[in-house]
Amino acid sequence: MDAKKVGVPLDWPWFVGGAYIVKSPFVKYQSLTGISPSIFWTGMFVFDVFMISSVSLAMALTFKAFGYSVNQWLM
Repeated sequence: MDAKKVGVPLDWPWFVGGAYIVKSPFVKYQSLTGISPSIFWTGMFVFDVFMISSVSLAMALTFKAFGYSVNQWLM
């Protein structure tokens, strides 16, 4: 696994989890369009991190509000 040769993100199947499955068709596609796979996987990673943190934050806030209203109601 030579990271310099391939571009590091392509060597990390865990990099975006499920999106690894799309790697080989996309690499064929990017050779036609000229999009760098590294840019693609970096974008996917940033997007995934953003999505996970947004969902976590939304859930935390929802449960906090829900817990607060339940506490008020029980009082």
